[in-house]
Amino acid sequence: MTIDLQPIDDATWLAYQGAISWPDGQRPLFATGVFPVSNIAWNLVISPEGATFVADDERLEEGGYVLDTEGFPTPEDARAWVAEHLPTEPRNRLDFLLAGFE
Repeated sequence: MTIDLQPIDDATWLAYQGAISWPDGQRPLFATGVFPVSNIAWNLVISPEGATFVADDERLEEGGYVLDTEGFPTPEDARAWVAEHLPTEPRNRLDFLLAGFE
């Protein structure tokens, strides 16, 4: 499993209505996965304004975890941040929390 960021599709975008496109019209980025040990599903949404990580856990009702960042000027900046700060195979929520999600 790797974090495969792709432009968000229409159905998923409706679930994350706060995610906005970049000024050039590129859609927010989206990735999904499952933590291998706990079998907890997770989603990652990244837009110009920042990133949200949502796991199927007790914080689900609260909207998940938000990255403490000033945002990403371009999708390429977002991809570079993910490549630098998150493992290619996140093992658990701690991997996201250590990257700055609160």
